[in-house]
Amino acid sequence: MQKLISTLLFVCLSSVAAAQNEAALKLVQTISMPDVDGRIDHFSIDVKGRRVFLAALAKNTIEVVDLCAGQVMHTLQDFAKPQGVRFVAGLNKLFVASGTDGTLKTLDGTTLRLLRTDHVSLGADAIGYDPRSKYLFVGSGGVDAGKEAGDLTVFDARTG
Repeated sequence: MQKLISTLLFVCLSSVAAAQNEAALKLVQTISMPDVDGRIDHFSIDVKGRRVFLAALAKNTIEVVDLCAGQVMHTLQDFAKPQGVRFVAGLNKLFVASGTDGTLKTLDGTTLRLLRTDHVSLGADAIGYDPRSKYLFVGSGGVDAGKEAGDLTVFDARTG
C-alpha cells in the first residue's frame, strides 16, 4: 500500500511539474483598438458568433470585436460608464450595466438593438447569470452611488 501511495504521489507531482513547463496560455492574435482610450472594464464572449463585447469605460461605448476578422465590427453608443457586460447565448441577449446612470440595458444579440432599459442603482457594475434559473444578478453601489455598501438586483433574464 505504501508503494502504491508513493507511486501515485510521484505520478501526480510529475504531471504538475510537466504542466508548469508548458505555457498555460498562448498568444494567438493581437487586435488593435486605436479608437479606444482609457480602460476596458468587463467583457463577455459570444463563442458561436466569434465576437467579444468590451466595455470601453471612458468612451462610454461597447466595442464589438469580430474575432475572425481581428477588428472592431461595431461600436455601440449611448452608455453612461458601461462596466458590466454579459452575453447570454441561450437567450441571444446582451446585457450592459452602466455605473453613472444606474441602468441595465438589454440588447438583441443578433441586431444589437436596444430591447429595454431597466433601472437598478447608481454604480451598476458586475453582472452574473445563472443558466438554471435564468436569473441575472446585477451588482451596484460603491463610489459611483456614494455608498459604502453595495446592492444586488435580480432579474428574470427572459422577461426583465
